[in-house]
Amino acid sequence: MSSASIVDVLNLRVSFWARRGEVKAVDDVSLQVNKGEIMGLAGESGCGKSTTGLALMRLIKPPGKIRDGRIIFDGGTDILSLSEEELRSFRWRKISMVFQGAMNSLNPVMTVGSQIAEAISAHESVDAKGMQERVAKLLEQVGIDAARSKDYPHEFSGGMRQRAVIAMALALNPELLIADEPTTALDVVVQRQILDLMIDMQKRLNLSMMFITHDLVALSEFSDKVSIMYAGRIAEVAPTSELYESPLHPYTQGLLESLQGIATPGKKLWSIPGAPPDLAAVPKGCRFRPRCRYAFDRCVVEEPELSSPKEGRSVACHLVNK
Repeated sequence: MSSASIVDVLNLRVSFWARRGEVKAVDDVSLQVNKGEIMGLAGESGCGKSTTGLALMRLIKPPGKIRDGRIIFDGGTDILSLSEEELRSFRWRKISMVFQGAMNSLNPVMTVGSQIAEAISAHESVDAKGMQERVAKLLEQVGIDAARSKDYPHEFSGGMRQRAVIAMALALNPELLIADEPTTALDVVVQRQILDLMIDMQKRLNLSMMFITHDLVALSEFSDKVSIMYAGRIAEVAPTSELYESPLHPYTQGLLESLQGIATPGKKLWSIPGAPPDLAAVPKGCRFRPRCRYAFDRCVVEEPELSSPKEGRSVACHLVNK
């Protein structure tokens, strides 16, 4: 753990139980978000990104369970050891989250302003006038006219709903914001507006941020560091510029090559063959081996550990860590 980090995730394991058995959604994940940093968490759908974010908030519900690990906040507090009462005080004040699907995050029968006020009153005692001023300021911060606080979610566009959810997440001035696919289901113009808003808020408020997405193009523009997940584990971690210039893990290379097919005129679109493994029956050895063009004998029998071949970078690959 570093004094510069706002959160350290250590050997985190999260499982869900289904008819086919235990699904290891997050399997021995360790990562770090530094103070004032935007860390991107990326990978294919189902790789464990959102589950990792929910685990940081202690929001894993049955049939899911956090099986093991530690989540250390600001060098001292282990989130997994907090009591329910301590956790209620901790959430939203220290760590908050922008969830996927803004419409599903808002109560359709409550005004937007009352929902923001509810988030504040759950943690602080504020009089009616003070609350009205707080709500108005939060809405204006995210580009919504304060007069719209009396409107219901269905009266907002998709982009405005997402802005309202961001306002709720910032209501108690958290130190770490987890943004889980905040631009999902929005058109490209509104996506750009929401991304610009979040980047602006992060800079103005000096927030630390974990930005969960499958959009590697977006991450290349604003993240400081990127962690790539595959089949419940971290495959690679690197400063953003280094990751895009010289990816080390074959999975990361494949993801970036698939983007170049779109960005480069006349170049054939390339995709990673096959599909991620069933997390209830993870294959022996390297999880990416069935899809890897560089796999060799060791990959069949031994799962690679995340190690650092050079300063500031980590990768879980036998080809790199010989």
